[in-house]
Amino acid sequence: MNWKNLCDLDDLVKILLVDQFQLVRKFKNRVLVFENFFKLYLEFFYPASQVQIVPCTRYSLDKKQGVTVIAKKGLEAGTILHCVFGLYKTISPDEEKSLDNLGLNFSILTTSSSSNSKVLLGSIAFINHDCDPNAEYISKSRERVSLRILIIASHYYFVSTH
Repeated sequence: MNWKNLCDLDDLVKILLVDQFQLVRKFKNRVLVFENFFKLYLEFFYPASQVQIVPCTRYSLDKKQGVTVIAKKGLEAGTILHCVFGLYKTISPDEEKSLDNLGLNFSILTTSSSSNSKVLLGSIAFINHDCDPNAEYISKSRERVSLRILIIASHYYFVSTH
């Protein structure tokens, strides 16, 4: 990345983070959480990123205006995609129902360690479901999940989970 690209990126981050921070000083903790969350999404756009987000017109639930993740280069089995992240939080049946009533499209999952529903947020939501997956979820902590490639994925290969 050259100096001009870094300057452009710096300006964008300042507009999105610093200017907003000055407007909402009393919400400092929320701004810091937002900043960290935002930085995780930016990893997709680093030149060294192994995957990229592209438009996806495959699913009617997204009104055929969704996105998906594809490999930018060949990926070996066992590769962990750190830029594809997910944060999950337990939600009650009533909260899950309210998401449905609002028509919001969130990924809801049930983990093998508990029977509670969890809302899955982050870039991992861009991963397509497939009955013959090439990646699996791996737990990074009690509230964070990432992806591990199961089979060799060639350039432009869609990354999918079961």
